[in-house]
Amino acid sequence: MKKITFLFVLILGLGQLTSEEATTKGGRKVILNSDFTWKYADTNSDKNKTGKPATSMVVLTKSDEQDTELKSESGEFSVWYNSKKWNRAAQKSNKVSEYEFENKKRSGYAMVIFEGLEIPMESFPELLVVNARAIDPNAHLVETTDCKVNGRAGKLIKYAALFSGMKFIFYSFVTSNSKGSIQFTTYTLENRFDLEKEEFEGIISGLVFP
Repeated sequence: MKKITFLFVLILGLGQLTSEEATTKGGRKVILNSDFTWKYADTNSDKNKTGKPATSMVVLTKSDEQDTELKSESGEFSVWYNSKKWNRAAQKSNKVSEYEFENKKRSGYAMVIFEGLEIPMESFPELLVVNARAIDPNAHLVETTDCKVNGRAGKLIKYAALFSGMKFIFYSFVTSNSKGSIQFTTYTLENRFDLEKEEFEGIISGLVFP
């Protein structure tokens, strides 16, 4: 399957964003600002800003099965992965990604992006979806879940988009602090997601921090 690259230009393009109006899956209008903040166009709203909320935090921890380490050039993280389940891509399909992976079944993919900018966590979900709408106007946020990966707090963001007539589910762990932002995105066809989710969380759990 050809690598999907269109969603991952976000980090490079953040500095070029201007105030923009977008619409959430639920039909709510939001205003995206150039300083990476956002708000509902209806400022009186007290609804959740990140889509359908999950009821509990997901905690992911590196396992002994993850036998191969890749150290980020940034020095801010490493990725451990199970070489029996995943292959590192020989060539990157996206110049902004640091690492790309394909599972042995060739049914699931993963990509890691690091950027030295701190992005407010509450802004991340809608930024991902707005970026996806450049390709699919009906791209939408499915849910967000608070998540800790090896002690680092972040969010799991699940969203859907149509590409070349096929519906994809994207499942991204995002985290950000003053040292920068990490986007660890996994993706597959919609009808494969439930089958791949455990493996996706497995590779995400290999994200470790110094």
